[in-house]
Amino acid sequence: MPALVTITVPLDITVYEQMSAGLAPHLAAAPGFRAHGAYPVEGGFVVTEIWDSAAEHEAFFDAAIKPHLADGTSVNVIELRNAIVGGQR
Repeated sequence: MPALVTITVPLDITVYEQMSAGLAPHLAAAPGFRAHGAYPVEGGFVVTEIWDSAAEHEAFFDAAIKPHLADGTSVNVIELRNAIVGGQR
């Protein structure tokens, strides 16, 4: 079942941009990955992603992302009934 992932990170958006530059190719190649977006909020930034399953997100997140995150990061995973993702932008 598809999963919508929302990660709120208490770091400056410029830190996100540095992290994103190095992780983007690995994320794009990760099994089950479908879409990624990010935006700044007061005190940090929010990442939203769509994955084919919560398990595929968790495997990638635990191995590649979690070790680099600041304390205070929150992760919310919601199983979706459906997800339709269009072409690349």
